[in-house]
Amino acid sequence: IRSQLHRLAIRRPIKIHYVIYEVNRKRDFMNVLSFADKVIEDSLQACGVIPNDNQEWVRGVSVDFKIDYKHPRIEVTLEEICCTEKVQQ
Repeated sequence: IRSQLHRLAIRRPIKIHYVIYEVNRKRDFMNVLSFADKVIEDSLQACGVIPNDNQEWVRGVSVDFKIDYKHPRIEVTLEEICCTEKVQQ
């Protein structure tokens, strides 16, 4: 995160978009997503990119699963959203 985002500090709520590239379809994609999401959100908070990884700051997550036999990876896009969008209670 620090090498890609340097000292970026986001001060608006975000949505996180993941594209998960696996080498095949053997692993349970949701297990991969749940672990990756936990680690990435905690890291964004620890690095100071977002103030918190609670529902006030992370308003949504989307995911797409793809296959790349040669270069498995997870691509993450952070989308700032308008503060007027309220968390539904």
